[in-house]
Amino acid sequence: MEWTTPARDLLNELISPVPVLERPAVKQQLKKKVEADTDDSTVKQITPGHVARGYLAFADGESRERAIRWLRKQGISLDR
Repeated sequence: MEWTTPARDLLNELISPVPVLERPAVKQQLKKKVEADTDDSTVKQITPGHVARGYLAFADGESRERAIRWLRKQGISLDR
């Protein structure tokens, strides 16, 4: 599955608060989550919407609420 440039940029933006040494592992886990959630033969590209939904499923508590507000402010759709 191909990742669009905006999807990769969003992924990097979402993990930017994570400590530098933990980022590669968190990024890999999040990428797997996003790809698993979009494992559909009709999906050819990962979009920012897929990344946002994957992140929200991955995040918890306060970080999830903060991410929802930030994603909405950025104009990223959280609808399926």
